[in-house]
Amino acid sequence: MSNFKLELQLSLIQKLNGLLMENLNIKTSVSGDTYTIEFTKVQLDQAGELAIEARNSIGHKKTNCTLAVKEMGIAPNFNMNLTDRLVEEKETVVMEAQMNKDVRPKPEIQWFKDGKPFTDSRYKTSYDESNGILKLTIANAETSDKCRITIKAENRWGSAECSASIGVTKKRSMAKPQFLSELAPVTITEGDTLQTKVIITGDPKPYAKWYINNTMVCQTEDTEMTEQNGVYSLTIHGCSTDMTGKIKVVAGNKMGEATTEGKLTVIAPIPVEFETSLCDATCREGDTLKLKAVLLGEPEPTVSWFVNGKKLEESQNIKIHSEKGTYTVTIKDITMDYSGKVVCEAVNEFGKASSEATLLVLPRGEPPDFIEWLSNIRARQGSSISHKVVFTGDPRPELFWYINNKEVKDGLEGITIKTTENTSILTIKNFNPDKHVGEVICKAENQAGEVSCTANMATYTSSMVSESESEAMAEDVGVVDDLTEVGSDAESIRDETTRTPTPVMAPKFITKIKDTRANRGHQAVFECIVPDTKGVVCKWLKDGKEVQLLARIRVQSRTIEGHITNELIIDDVQPEDAGKYTVMVENTAGLEQCEAKLTVLENLQKPQSKAPEFTVQLKDKQAKTADRVTFECKVVGEPQPEVQWFHGDERIFEESKKIIIESDEGVERLVIESSKVKDSGLYKAVAKNSAGTTMTEAKLEVRGTKIDRTKKSKTEAPEFTKPLQDKIVSLGENISLECSVRGVPQPVVEFFAITETGEHQKLQTGGRVSIQHDATCTHWRLVIRDVQKEDFRGYKAEAKNDGGNAISGAKVTPKDVQSKPEITGGLKTKSVKEGETAEMGVKVSGHPPPDVQFEKDGEPVSQNQRIEIIHDDEAGEHKIVIRDATPKDVGNYTAKAVNPEGSAESKADLEVIPAQSPPKFIEPLRNLDVNEGDNIELKVRVTGNPMPSVSWEKNGQPVAMDGSHLIVKNKKEEGIYTLTLNITRLDDDAIYSAKATNKLGKDETSGKLRIVEDTNPPQISEKLKDVEIREHEMIELSTTVIGKPTPSN
Repeated sequence: MSNFKLELQLSLIQKLNGLLMENLNIKTSVSGDTYTIEFTKVQLDQAGELAIEARNSIGHKKTNCTLAVKEMGIAPNFNMNLTDRLVEEKETVVMEAQMNKDVRPKPEIQWFKDGKPFTDSRYKTSYDESNGILKLTIANAETSDKCRITIKAENRWGSAECSASIGVTKKRSMAKPQFLSELAPVTITEGDTLQTKVIITGDPKPYAKWYINNTMVCQTEDTEMTEQNGVYSLTIHGCSTDMTGKIKVVAGNKMGEATTEGKLTVIAPIPVEFETSLCDATCREGDTLKLKAVLLGEPEPTVSWFVNGKKLEESQNIKIHSEKGTYTVTIKDITMDYSGKVVCEAVNEFGKASSEATLLVLPRGEPPDFIEWLSNIRARQGSSISHKVVFTGDPRPELFWYINNKEVKDGLEGITIKTTENTSILTIKNFNPDKHVGEVICKAENQAGEVSCTANMATYTSSMVSESESEAMAEDVGVVDDLTEVGSDAESIRDETTRTPTPVMAPKFITKIKDTRANRGHQAVFECIVPDTKGVVCKWLKDGKEVQLLARIRVQSRTIEGHITNELIIDDVQPEDAGKYTVMVENTAGLEQCEAKLTVLENLQKPQSKAPEFTVQLKDKQAKTADRVTFECKVVGEPQPEVQWFHGDERIFEESKKIIIESDEGVERLVIESSKVKDSGLYKAVAKNSAGTTMTEAKLEVRGTKIDRTKKSKTEAPEFTKPLQDKIVSLGENISLECSVRGVPQPVVEFFAITETGEHQKLQTGGRVSIQHDATCTHWRLVIRDVQKEDFRGYKAEAKNDGGNAISGAKVTPKDVQSKPEITGGLKTKSVKEGETAEMGVKVSGHPPPDVQFEKDGEPVSQNQRIEIIHDDEAGEHKIVIRDATPKDVGNYTAKAVNPEGSAESKADLEVIPAQSPPKFIEPLRNLDVNEGDNIELKVRVTGNPMPSVSWEKNGQPVAMDGSHLIVKNKKEEGIYTLTLNITRLDDDAIYSAKATNKLGKDETSGKLRIVEDTNPPQISEKLKDVEIREHEMIELSTTVIGKPTPSN
């Protein structure tokens, strides 16, 4: 086919073989006097006579020519021949050749097998004219398919052929790579050599690729990778700390790939050092004491605690804990035996360090008190006097005597002190006024506190009593200064007088404790001051309960200038310290107390709520009867989760000497002091907070030892020395559940799979499952290759012998694959009416669950009474709800989803259609009085949707605006319309109206404008003038008068 044109003048009619030309491939055109006929892709049947006839009113003219179409063709030719193929049985054979695309006409194509046309229905052929590809496909190749394949293509212009052979071999047994050993965790010091290896099987022989932190390891002068008899080794000299992370091996062959991973830790050597040392501590017997030290050191040091040289060991009352460099020891029900030196000693291979502190444990006894107090005494010189007190206290207090602030001792300076179980008597054999007149004090103290009592000593003078003193004077003496006389010359007086105790005053606060605010981790101090009164005891309470003194909570007391300052000091303030504190001071005369609050300030930014998560899971336990069993897990969350324990579905509560439940900074423990067979079963720890709930569980197996007394030889029930461990794997990987067992005779282990219905299916070697053990039947393992979805379930190993049986279980769960956020349901453009509720939401997937935030026009959306953001992380649905929508809510909204793997976002517009309403004047016209000539502005404010139009009327007629005297101004967007009257005139006095109209209705407001005329009294501006006239002449006299209104005659 080809294209051509004929150009003729004045051509009007075209005919081909006598017929009008109307074919689609024929196109005619006119340009001035030139007529053109164009054939596109001319066909063989269009050959013949072509006639062109031109006509006009004068006549016509015809001319013709012959169109000859010559046939053209292209012979087939193979640009790409078939190639030989060698395959294994059951493989699919594909053979391809390519023929020239421009072959014309389409050739006849034939396929031959060993020179004969195909007869086997498995032989599928195809030809794609667009690219010239010819394809043969043979499914499930057989040995009989060994042959010579030929393609022959032919048309009238020629032919072509190509051939190739197919070879089919017997299929050999091949296997995907499998790891017969795992990568063990490796910990080395920086600069040392890393050496690790794995055993890999597979057919064909697998290759191995090594990765550290997902970066492929290559052979260098410092790095060696070798393989010998299936043992693949990696050696790296001079390791650095940035290599810390994961070692991964990927083994592959034509059957597939397998992967195993291990942990690598490269430690920079750091000698052990105390970042925070121990602090001295004081507490009382029975308190709970917690000591803390913060250490630096790599590798992690081994830490030991000593009290008075004796190493502390974990027990019911002593808990030793460490986490991320913080080491604590907690001692419950502490005794006085712990008083002394506390040492924390830390050691690693690069050094040793220790920290010391002094621990004082005070007895939880009674402070001293006086039952009988000292009395004031008046004595004569040379007489013998005695002071007596009766006291209590536990432990028994020690007593000290003072005369005029100077301590006196027994047997010195004529003084004797006799102290019995609860009584002490001070005797002055020879009273000397120069030494003894003044104040006598007895102070009693023990480890629980101290108390003092005071009395006065005075002397008689000659002016008070003479040798002729009468009985009347004796009576007077008995009351002078409330003193008791003592002396040999006044026996009668002494008999009639009594020892009057010194009055004891009830304690009063000089300064009370005050409300205190302290930041978390800082120090808080409560301080009060009371007089140094006899027998005052100070007690501190928090929320009505006596304050428990710990290492960071202590009290101290100081006596300064006759006053006692009592302080309660709280170091490292924690939120639980907040509350109401009460200080009570009392003695035998009374009690006084005062209160204050402690507020603990947290960070201004409220921590984001976080659902509970167990960072350390419960682990299965095996025990014998009477063993102590401890389940331990660690949970994090915000706010701090509450943890409950369950045995099966029954909740566990603490029982004295049976079950202990402990919580220590997120570490939760359940302790069974003496296990019994009935304690076997499933144990769960359930953590809850306002953000969610989670759970961890483990099994406990309690068993005893059976002895078959019918046999002479001893039997021992099976015992798993290494139980099965839970596994987390991905689809397609291999798993190996391993255990070790002992017993007499040596037990046999059977493996079971646990279905969803609880059925136990016995597993045997075959297919993807292999059960293996060593020669001694001690070490067993269950291997499952190419893990499928149905393999994610529970498994049980049961060991049996004549002595009994033992069970160990484990779970196989899918690996938690992390993925970046993906918005599966995006925001959609929303249009609501004003006042309606608008909801826009997204559905998001990703792991961990993404954090979703909403923005409006690029700014974060804040929640309030109208706007609420609702998150359902479990369903992945997040939405923003806008109630009572207003035009201010119009904008472009964005939902952003973010997690550690990436981010995604979705955008949409929100349109709020304003609510339609009829016009309403919210600022109407009002009546006004103005003076003539003033300027006045009549203003109205109107609402309505759509925005109304406003017209003005004067006395019911439209106002004629002139642009100078009457002016209209509008602020439509604010609904304000104004009519301004400049230099008012009397004819402006009228009723003015404003009418507002829109399609929903109209509204009108009116107001009376009264123009107050400007008045002036009459005044002659031009006076009469003198005039002279003749008789009978006419005279005209004139004067000019002004005034408002115009004066009349």
